[in-house]
Amino acid sequence: MVCVYIPNGQSVDSEKYLYKLNWLKHFTFWLKKEMELYPDIVIAGDFNIAPQDIDCHDPEAWKNSVLVSPKEREAFQKIIDLGLSDSFRVTHPSEQQYSWWDYRVAGFRRNLGMRIDHILTNKSLVSKIKVAAIDKEPRKSERPSDHTPVLIEI
Repeated sequence: MVCVYIPNGQSVDSEKYLYKLNWLKHFTFWLKKEMELYPDIVIAGDFNIAPQDIDCHDPEAWKNSVLVSPKEREAFQKIIDLGLSDSFRVTHPSEQQYSWWDYRVAGFRRNLGMRIDHILTNKSLVSKIKVAAIDKEPRKSERPSDHTPVLIEI
């Protein structure tokens, strides 16, 4: 089990974005080695990447922005290409649900969110997934995080 927080990247024209891309490159290299040692692996956490347009409430408005930029999505795909599956997308191929909403624009109330929190599994675990879900209930609390839990049951 790998728990990960991938840096946000701030904006595509910042040094933090370049740091994020470099971090992803090193993480992918490290993860490849871990997968050789541990054939059954789960990687979970805040990836700060919405991998597809369906994972963003308004892809056109966010086009070429941090969290959805082509380079971030390519880096996410390179992680998937190691032999992993996005558990939520595999079990809900066309469902538009989010795990993060911006506080500043009443994003949760208006459902202006993104799916940037993910649980990836190796291919052999995919058939063992009983549930893959996003639990929105904690986000309805009085003082919630801007993220809500993602979960799988294997």
